[in-house]
Amino acid sequence: MNNFATLRLLDRFAPLFRRAGIDYPMLRLILSLKLTMDTRRVPTVFAQSKVKEGKNYFIRSLWIYALYGLSVIPFLFIDSYFFQLSIIFGILMFILMTSMISDFSSVLLDVRDRNMMMTKPVDQRTISTAKMLHITMYMSLLTIATAGIPLIVSLFVNGIGFFLLFMAELILLNFLILMMTALVYFAILKFFDG
Repeated sequence: MNNFATLRLLDRFAPLFRRAGIDYPMLRLILSLKLTMDTRRVPTVFAQSKVKEGKNYFIRSLWIYALYGLSVIPFLFIDSYFFQLSIIFGILMFILMTSMISDFSSVLLDVRDRNMMMTKPVDQRTISTAKMLHITMYMSLLTIATAGIPLIVSLFVNGIGFFLLFMAELILLNFLILMMTALVYFAILKFFDG
């Protein structure tokens, strides 16, 4: 099984997970399986292209999101900070939320975890943490790819204060998008059969 860089980074925080009562070796195994399975999933961007086995198409699709991020750079040169951030975050929110809905609906709505793992000696807290970390990893990659270049440009155009505010708002925007996407799915599942 692949030893992903995100898992090696997560290993540094293993004592924190253990203190929180999470079975870290099981968490790492679940995340490793999820990330391995995701290398086989083709993103919506490459849905029409010819798929070759063994390539991580999500990582390969991040350059397209970086191109989307380039479209917000001209708005950084507007004089009003309020107007700048309103337009930029409107665009980023649309891009991130639509990609979340199109590419990660299978991840968010995956109920197989509970059916398969609840029969095993795996704690519910470990399963929920693995799902949360899995979604957070991919949302972070999407956000970095989409907003990374505009964030660096904002440092040179508007200064360090704007840069720090922009970064803090990106983190809060990710939480808002995750919450809104979960609410959309909750509303859909309330009226329709899963």
